[in-house]
Amino acid sequence: NPATKLSFSIDTPSEIRLEIYGVSGKLVDYIVNGFYQSGMHVIDWNASELASGMYFIHLVKGSEMRTQKVMLLK
Repeated sequence: NPATKLSFSIDTPSEIRLEIYGVSGKLVDYIVNGFYQSGMHVIDWNASELASGMYFIHLVKGSEMRTQKVMLLK
């Protein structure tokens, strides 16, 4: 199943970007770009267009960026 849920929590209302990059550093999916209130958020990600492999999820909030490595298995 190539669909999953991605969750993140923010402490202050902010503009958020959630992007998926391949191991080569190329942007392969753009999931979220918008304003979110503080708290916990859950986003559905359908990766059916992507091949199995390693990806990096980037959460960008202002000048802050968090990255998490994920393995996509189909």
